[in-house]
Amino acid sequence: MSAVVPIRIAQATETTPKVHYRLLELSPDLCKLIETPSTQLVLTIKGKEGDDAVLCTANKTYALRSVNISNSLMIVNGPKSNEALANDGIFINDEIHEVMETVPMVPKLDR
Repeated sequence: MSAVVPIRIAQATETTPKVHYRLLELSPDLCKLIETPSTQLVLTIKGKEGDDAVLCTANKTYALRSVNISNSLMIVNGPKSNEALANDGIFINDEIHEVMETVPMVPKLDR
């Protein structure tokens, strides 16, 4: 016999505001840069009002592009124990329908 696990949707309150998440899909070279141990890694998101945002490393610039996905992704908080799973269940914190893609681009140095 399988156990029934309650699924609850997290609600915002005055003490716990609703949090919205964005997923960032990394290009292979950016992923490799992040996975390489380094004390000098700095990632910066830049852009002026009205511009598209860009992600910058020390020597590369990536355009950030929003891409809709056909499957919904649920961000959940799992229980800390099996007993808590049976009592409290799983809380759905957010539902995601888009991913931010990183696309290498030529930086705009004149700005």
